Amino acid sequence: LDVAGSYMGMGTVYNSQARYEQALEMHQKALEITLRLVGDDHLAVAGSHNNIGSVYVGQGRYEQALEMYQKALEIRIRLVGEDHLTSRSLILIPGR
Repeated sequence: LDVAGSYMGMGTVYNSQARYEQALEMHQKALEITLRLVGDDHLAVAGSHNNIGSVYVGQGRYEQALEMYQKALEIRIRLVGEDHLTSRSLILIPGR
């Protein structure tokens, strides 16, 4: 997951620079690697969906952002429950 984490970090930097296409590419690479290594039900997968959602928000692609945030939320609730802090942060602040 180290390589996926590096892609994720690069995507975060690109997103903060409003370089959305590069950010999306990095976050999608991170998601692909993470899915290959750990499967669908892992908190790292939820994090990747959340990061992609943030890029979509920056691009003004709000429906797609909501889809990504919903995927992240479903995984987190399934794995740690609704009352866990990671799940609650998505419920209360879906733009994070």
